[in-house]
Amino acid sequence: MDNASLLLTSTVLVFLIAPAIFIGVCVLFSGVLFWYERANQKPELIAQRFRLSHWYRILKIYALEYFATLASLLIYPLGLHSSKHPQSNKEHPIVLLIHGLYLNRASSFYLKKHLEQRDYHVITLNLPPWKEVETLTECIDQAVSALRQEGFTGPIDLVGHSLGGLIARNYVQRRGGDKYIRQCITVGAPHFGSKIVPFSISKLARQLAPGSPFIEQLNQAKWPESVGFYSIFTPLDNIVLPPGRSKHPAARNIEIANSGHMTLWYHPHTIRHLRQILTNGKTHD
Repeated sequence: MDNASLLLTSTVLVFLIAPAIFIGVCVLFSGVLFWYERANQKPELIAQRFRLSHWYRILKIYALEYFATLASLLIYPLGLHSSKHPQSNKEHPIVLLIHGLYLNRASSFYLKKHLEQRDYHVITLNLPPWKEVETLTECIDQAVSALRQEGFTGPIDLVGHSLGGLIARNYVQRRGGDKYIRQCITVGAPHFGSKIVPFSISKLARQLAPGSPFIEQLNQAKWPESVGFYSIFTPLDNIVLPPGRSKHPAARNIEIANSGHMTLWYHPHTIRHLRQILTNGKTHD
C-alpha cells in the first residue's frame, strides 16, 4: 500500500472511529448521571446495583441508545439540504417534524418514512443550534405561514423531539400557533429543564436549564384548549434529568419503557402511538 492510500485509509478510520468513541463516552457519562439522579429519587434502587438481571437490562437499553445516537450523527450530512413541500393533495393532514439539539432533519427521516406510509404530508425542519429559542420558534412560524400561502388547508400537527418539543410548545403557547396547529406531540422533551445542561457547549442549551427564564415563562403560559397536547416519554431518559421531567400536567402523558433519550425518537412504540394520535386527531376549533 503506497503512502497516499495509507493516508486516505487512516483518515477514513479516524473519521469513523472518533465519533464512535465520542458518542460512547457521552452515552456512558449520561447513563451514570441518570443512575445518580434516579437512585437519589428512589434509594431502594441502590440494593439492585449488583444484580445481573438489572445490569443486563440497563446494558441492553444503553447499547441501543449508543447506536441510535451514533447513527443520528453519521447521517447528519444527509440532512443539510432543506425539505421540499409536497405537491399532491393540499387538503391532507400535514406533520412537521422538529429535531432535537445538535441534530438536523436527517434524524427524522426514519420517522418520516413510517408516517408517510399512512398518507401524511411530512415535512422535516432544520433548526441551527447556534440560534436562540425565539429565533427557532420563528422558523416554525415561517414554515406554517409558507404552507398556508401555498394553499395547504389540511390540519397541521407538530411533533418535536427533545428541544424540538419545547420549540413546538413555545410556538403554540406564546407565539399564536394555536390558531393553526391541531395537535402538539412532544417526544422526550425537557418540559421543566434538565440538569445535564451545565455540560452543554451552546448558549441555546443553557436556555433549557431548570428555572431558566425561558423554562419559567413557558410553563407559566396556559395551554390552549383548542390544541391537543401529548407527551411521549421514557422513565429511563438519560438526557432529561432528573427523571420524570418529560411528563407535563397539561398533556396526555404516554410512557415508553426500556428506551433511552435518542432511542425514543426511533422506537417502534413511539411510532405506533404517533400513528394513533395523528389518525384520531383532535378536531381544531
